[in-house]
Amino acid sequence: MYDFVIYFLSFVFVIVTLVFVHELGHYFIAKLCGVRVEKFSIGMGKEICSYNDKSGTKWCLSYIPLGGYVKMFGDANEASSPDFTKLKKMSASEKKASFHYKSVWQKLAIVFAGPLSNYLFAIVLFAGIACFSGVAEVMPVISEVVENSPAQSAGLLAGDEIIAINGNKIDDFSDMQEFMALHNSTDSFEVEILRGTQNQAMQVTPKMRQITDPFGDQHIIPYIGVIASDYSFKTFSYFNSLRYGFKESYRLSATTLKALYQMLVGKRSVREIGGPVSIAKYSGKTMQMGPSAVIWFLAVLSVNLGLMNLLPIPMLDGGHILFYLIEIITGKTPKKSIQEYGLRIGFLILGSLMIFATINDLVRVLWGK
Repeated sequence: MYDFVIYFLSFVFVIVTLVFVHELGHYFIAKLCGVRVEKFSIGMGKEICSYNDKSGTKWCLSYIPLGGYVKMFGDANEASSPDFTKLKKMSASEKKASFHYKSVWQKLAIVFAGPLSNYLFAIVLFAGIACFSGVAEVMPVISEVVENSPAQSAGLLAGDEIIAINGNKIDDFSDMQEFMALHNSTDSFEVEILRGTQNQAMQVTPKMRQITDPFGDQHIIPYIGVIASDYSFKTFSYFNSLRYGFKESYRLSATTLKALYQMLVGKRSVREIGGPVSIAKYSGKTMQMGPSAVIWFLAVLSVNLGLMNLLPIPMLDGGHILFYLIEIITGKTPKKSIQEYGLRIGFLILGSLMIFATINDLVRVLWGK
């Protein structure tokens, strides 16, 4: 029961924080563009409490902590679909305050501001870790080769410095670990090393093995059998910490997109997709690890939330952005029927993904798979 309470409260904290940051981006740019914001909600469903500010915005906290929304003047619902009946009856002054009568560029900026806020938040969090806590750097120099491993069979030796894998530059041992996680097969790859003063290239054929991550989850990943132990903690200046934040956010985005592509083409199992239960579990685990782990977890989730919202799926910000880009290119607003069908399709896709992710979570919790 104690663990359940910790996980639930941690989940609520994480989700409320990330949703607030996301929706605040929409809210801020909307107000900057002169849009009247009717409602700012953290959570969905019935309201727990609310407050009306002087500008007429209703700020509320709702019972279901699985998202949030900013409802603007002229919206028919929380998904920002237009209220066409209301829009037709608006006076000239009301049109000036309506989201749907703003220029396409203003609407694009307002919608894009949500994911952008998540990215900026992640960059600041990563920068804070790099500046104040420090980041572990592991030199890509092999300190030990496991006996009877693929690395030993390929001829790798202790003291070899890994320079590149399949042409991808390796600056840190974590770069190699990331490559292995995305490689996700027993296909051979080329490892370029520096041995003494000479560069050499070797073909390595990995094996698959099961590991347990820091959260207690089991994964089957490629393995070659090299260990690197030359590491240090490095702190960054304010400027360089921001560069690190940008770099980490970009790296996470690229890695996530590659993994999604692999799932789409069948090279990676869709059972890796996690839902609310997984987030609750990882939230609780990181809370027990300390402040740095919590900040890191918030940053990772913030990048994922920003990236997922940019996918061109109706109902998500990316779906709205797609419609606005079509309008910019063609000079015409997509037909009402197209927008309505798009929202239905988007609802079906997102609903199906949520159900599938929750089933995956339950399978992992109940059967450990």
